[in-house]
Amino acid sequence: MTKEQKSRLDREIDEILSSKARQPIDFEQRRRAMAQPIEPTWRVQVRKVWSLLVASPLFLAYALVGLAILLDPAVHFLAVLLCLAAVLVIWLPGILRLIRPNGRAKTEVKYWRGQAYVSEIKSAGSRSPIDSLKRYFDARR
Repeated sequence: MTKEQKSRLDREIDEILSSKARQPIDFEQRRRAMAQPIEPTWRVQVRKVWSLLVASPLFLAYALVGLAILLDPAVHFLAVLLCLAAVLVIWLPGILRLIRPNGRAKTEVKYWRGQAYVSEIKSAGSRSPIDSLKRYFDARR
């Protein structure tokens, strides 16, 4: 009987499986990691609260206006400041988008043959409103 020669892909799969088989499995490390509860730091908690507030600016604006209405008879100046903060909160997502139009990273991690590599994201240009206006007026010329 003649043995068929393995393809390059089969040889690479065998090599990966044999290298993984040589590595010892450390079950104790996993048990230790699972036993230790992960306590989030105060920064993580602040980020969670901030992302919740930014995700729902209308809710935050209504809460600020309600607090301003409650405080108006006692401290009129503070009530006015809270109303201004409510207006700012409503405009905050647009302002943040203008300040940093590409908030997401321009790279993407992809995997090929088990190894990670960084690839640039192919986008249709900047998503900034200013750049969109520039493209619009350039197309109208």
